[in-house]
Amino acid sequence: MPPEYTQFWFRIAFTIILLGLASLPFQEPGSSGFVAGVLAVIIGAVFMAIIVWIVKKSQ
Repeated sequence: MPPEYTQFWFRIAFTIILLGLASLPFQEPGSSGFVAGVLAVIIGAVFMAIIVWIVKKSQ
């Protein structure tokens, strides 16, 4: 996989995690916004783990 593609997807995953974490302090625990923020962080972390796994596997 070309490094440009992996760098692009890594940035997307990092942005998802960063935006999810940035929204959490402003949400009330138990609200739908809080749940959406936590899910965004989890999905972003899983996405980033998959990207790292693919890069390590290809090297």
